[in-house]
Amino acid sequence: MISTELSLSVAQDLQFKKQQLIAAYRDKRRPNAFFQGYGAALEYALCVLWQDLFSGSPLCLLAIGGFGRAEMYPYSDLDLAIVAPYTLSPAEEERVAALVQTLWDIGLMPAAKVGSLSELCQSAQEDLSSDTALLEARFVCGNHVLADQLLHQLALQRDVAAFIEGKLLEQQQRHAKAQGSGSL
Repeated sequence: MISTELSLSVAQDLQFKKQQLIAAYRDKRRPNAFFQGYGAALEYALCVLWQDLFSGSPLCLLAIGGFGRAEMYPYSDLDLAIVAPYTLSPAEEERVAALVQTLWDIGLMPAAKVGSLSELCQSAQEDLSSDTALLEARFVCGNHVLADQLLHQLALQRDVAAFIEGKLLEQQQRHAKAQGSGSL
């Protein structure tokens, strides 16, 4: 659904900016400048593609995980959440699939959580990894009001003490598993 010309243009622009940022990093060794610049280039590319597919749509696109933290290394996954105010229609599912496929085609590695506001909130309640990814969510483009609603609902439902306990248990399990593997 995204034209070949548009995806090629976005890919070339993103690759050019990425190479400039890598060269600047090698020259000055300022990782935060790379993170900021690469994150901005990714956001611009996403917004161009989003506008082509979802102009006038009630959906929104959020950066989550490492992308939400603005820590995008050159070969990081592109962690995204696509939020709808309701269950996606088949046509919207096709547009989401087209966006994800285009991101793969231009050399990114998208990892997208997709669903309605209520579905994503439920996922965060049931799965600590989902809640962790959404903890660092920030708006990229689309319906800003919907993004604010999701972030507000997630904050209201999150039991901070249980979240911290869950993360500590995760850490203990990783350490116990690594202890017997010979890795540090």
